[in-house]
This record gives sequence, C-alpha cells and structure tokens, in this order.
Amino acid sequence: MAIKLDFIKKIAAEPRQIFFAITSKNGLREWLADVVEFNEDVSKSFILSWKGGRSVFGTFVEKIENEKVLCEVLTTDKHQKHDIEINLSEDDESTLLKLEIMGVQEEEQDKVESFFEKALENLRSVIEDGIDNRVYKKPMLGVLIGELINPENAKTKNYPVDHGFVIPAVIDGLGAKKAGVLPGDIMAEFDGKKITSFDVLSGLAAAKVGDVFNTVVYRNGERKEMAITLSHFPLPKLPATAQDPADTLKNIYQKMEEKLDAALDGVSENAAEYRPAPGEWNVKEVCAHMILASRDLFNWAASLIAGRETYVDTSTIPEKIKSIVNSYPSLLELREELKAVQKENVALLSEISVEFTSRKNRFMHLSENTKKEELHYNDHLEQIKNNLKKAENI
Repeated sequence: MAIKLDFIKKIAAEPRQIFFAITSKNGLREWLADVVEFNEDVSKSFILSWKGGRSVFGTFVEKIENEKVLCEVLTTDKHQKHDIEINLSEDDESTLLKLEIMGVQEEEQDKVESFFEKALENLRSVIEDGIDNRVYKKPMLGVLIGELINPENAKTKNYPVDHGFVIPAVIDGLGAKKAGVLPGDIMAEFDGKKITSFDVLSGLAAAKVGDVFNTVVYRNGERKEMAITLSHFPLPKLPATAQDPADTLKNIYQKMEEKLDAALDGVSENAAEYRPAPGEWNVKEVCAHMILASRDLFNWAASLIAGRETYVDTSTIPEKIKSIVNSYPSLLELREELKAVQKENVALLSEISVEFTSRKNRFMHLSENTKKEELHYNDHLEQIKNNLKKAENI
C-alpha cells in the first residue's frame, strides 16, 4: 500500500536561498546529491546520483519562484514513482519548508523517512552554517592516500612490502594522528586484509564515527600494529570577512615560498633535472606540477564564484608538465611563474563579493579548499628535498 509522508523544516534564511537550493543544479549538489544533471531548457528534467550507483530521474512539473515546487521522480533501483511537493513560507526571519512525498510503499517508510530527515537537516546546516554534513561529519581514518604499492614499484622504490599505500599526510585532530600514524608511513593492512587495491577500504562506506579498525603500518621498514578510531573533521569556522580567504592564502604562499627558497638555495640546473627513478619527477617537473595545480585552483575557484563549480585536475598530465618545463626551462623561471600564478589566485579571492559570502556553504567550501594548498606544498617540498639528497650522491 502506498502512503504519503510529510516533513517540516525551519531554516533561518530567505525563501529565495532555499528555492535556489532545491531547483538549481549547483544548489542541489551542495546538500543533496553527489552528481546532478539538468536538462531544464528542453524537458525540465534532472538526474540525481549518489556514490554507490543509486540515482533518480525527475521532472519539474511546476515552479512558483520562492514559493512552491512540484516534481515527479522515478527511482532507478525499484522503479517507483513519487510525486513531491515543496512549499516555502516566511516565518518571522526564517523560512518554513513543508515537503510532501506521495507514493511511498509502507515497507519503505523507515528508509524514506531517514533519508529525507537527514537530507533536510543537511540543507539547514548548509544554508545556516555553511557545513555540509556529508563532508564534515563523515567518518574518516584521517590520512591522505598516496601511491598504491605493488610488486613492481616495491622493487624500484625499495618499499619494505609489496602491497599497501603511501601516506603523504596525516590530518590533525583525526583518528590516524591520535593512533600515531605519521606522514611517510605505509599502510599495508586494513581490517585484517592486505591492501592490494583501494577496494579493501570499502568497509569505510558503512562505518560510523567511533568504529575502530585494526591496521598494519610500516615505518622505516618496521612493522607496527595500530588501531584507528574513525572520527569526523573538526568543524571549521566560517571566515569573518570576504577578504579572509585571500589573506589566508597569501600567508600560506609566503610561508611556502620561504621554505622553497631555503630548499633550492644554490641548487644547480643539473641537480634540478636529476631523476631519482624511472617515471618519477625531477625537481623542475615538481615545480611545473605545482604551477599547474595552482592554475587548476584558480579555474575551480572562479567557477565556484560564478555559480558553476567545475574541477578538472590537469596538474599530472605528462604533456602539460613537459610544456611548462619547456616554456620556463630554468629553475629561476619556473619559480617566477609559480609566484605569478600564486599572485593571481590571491587577487581572485580578493574579488569575492558580499553576495557570494551570503551563500555560506560555497564560502566555506572556497575557504577550506584553498587552505589545502599548504598541505599540497608541504608534500612536494619533501619530495624536492628527497630528490636533491639523492642527487648529491651521484
């Protein structure tokens, strides 16, 4: 038997902000689905998709700006059709959102209620606080995942094991750091299984904050057993002013340039072109990668500010890296181009409008992502130092 379910959520925002969040491609992606596709010009249709393969097809039947939305959706897993009606009304300085979903099978009631309650709470969190619960309350190990180790690269790079992955960085405040994991460690086993592919980590998808996973980590060839408790990111704070992200990024770049100056002081062109192993970057290629990554950051930030967020990683494409090295053949020229790109990034963030900051999730997203530049630079700074150390021995 099919039933109707009702949901109510009060959100401290104007109706126009919520209307945008429930009717636009980027708005829906910010709180509801992992991938959103729109074909509004032709058929007013859309597709919402989530990691794991679940998706729904939908059509907007009626939209009254800032007041009402009617749509039909079809689930792809069970081919069930639902009519959804959303009404928005002003309530003091907030907006009252009322959602009705028709055509729910009784056996699906608990599942559907849980989904919409979490989704609407995330909508409130995104709009009011700038916090996407899917990101900041997601259970995590607290490590960045680097190169996957296999028998071939284990031999060429002298890894102590022929499986696992390199940990380039450990995130402060999360379980791995508290368990004693350090950057440069190799995680070889997870939950009693050898890590021969990243599929071994799939158990994290159904895990909860507080769950404990046993791991085996290698450090300088020594085997260590570590129990890691899953936790979520420390909740970030929304920047106080529109200028804050630009100032933060400028400070990051200044610190990183000082470290690069120290690491590259007196380095010859020959040393900068030394390749430590086949397939690995030399110092000039590392610098070229950093230039491209900073350009990618510029393009992503501009698309986010324009309301059309798009990210394409071009920083590891061999042809692009080679083209940068050919265009700026000396170490000095590469460094100057890197500084120029950094300057452009800071200038772009300085142009953020007050209107952009009112969309708190985007503002938070921009602020937190640009902070990752420091992690990225530190990772490659260590790579440069290691390369130069090996170059001294030839």
